[in-house]
Amino acid sequence: YQPCRECLFGKYPQEKISEISRILAQLAAKEASEKELAQKYSDAIAKADKDFGAKDYNAAKSSYSEASGLKSTEQYPKTKISEIDKILSDIAAKEGAEKALNEKYNASLSKADKAFSAKDYTGAKSAFTEASGIKPSEQYPQNKILEINNLLAQLAAQDEAKRKAEDAARLKAEADVAAKKKAEEDARLKAEADAAAKKKAEEDAA
Repeated sequence: YQPCRECLFGKYPQEKISEISRILAQLAAKEASEKELAQKYSDAIAKADKDFGAKDYNAAKSSYSEASGLKSTEQYPKTKISEIDKILSDIAAKEGAEKALNEKYNASLSKADKAFSAKDYTGAKSAFTEASGIKPSEQYPQNKILEINNLLAQLAAQDEAKRKAEDAARLKAEADVAAKKKAEEDARLKAEADAAAKKKAEEDAA
């Protein structure tokens, strides 16, 4: 018995067609998946670049990390993540330095204000000068230094006036003592002269 050619090969083409269809479907699915992946990567990069341009570094880093996770072989998002890490590190260092500067400035101001309230103007001026050196652009300590200079000048003028008044009072007291002493001496001499004259007159009369 010889089977007919159609009976022998009839299923083969159908099987190959099915296999080809399956392969084509797999290729289409793979292409669609790759296209979807490329789109997600592109969207993540676009968002990351936008956030980076707006200096929203944490959001940008998150999107770059997402993009890197989608395409781990791509170097661009990794490079941008490294760049952001350096920027964030620099920002943190700058903020730390500014915080330390503010703490030092505020401590000097507190010390200066306390001394000023206690009328320790020399100590207050020293502390305000220190604060002004820490933040030269701040006007408050400079204004207080000018105020203190005026107060110190007024106090110096008052001290000078007081010293002059005390000197004048001392000189007057010394002059009064000298005048009193001279008057007493003159009175003594006059009394002695009067006594001598009286004695001489009595002797002449005798």
